[in-house]
Amino acid sequence: MTDPRSKVTTWTYNSDGTLWKKKYHGQAFDNIVYTYNAVGKLATRRFYSSVSTFVQTAYTYDDAGSWVVEQSTTMTGRPLT
Repeated sequence: MTDPRSKVTTWTYNSDGTLWKKKYHGQAFDNIVYTYNAVGKLATRRFYSSVSTFVQTAYTYDDAGSWVVEQSTTMTGRPLT
């Protein structure tokens, strides 16, 4: 996608059509990477601020499939508050 300033954001999808990763204009690395659980719901999202630094958000669902918990941690596993 190209915005009005001619900046390009690249979206990449898995073979099942779910969003896999997003890269912002001018970056040499993927900025956001998504994973999904066995039933296709979002499981994790990693936001990279550099090639080796990220914050990961994990999503948990109840038995009915409703989102119930979101936990964000640093790349070292330290919870964000």
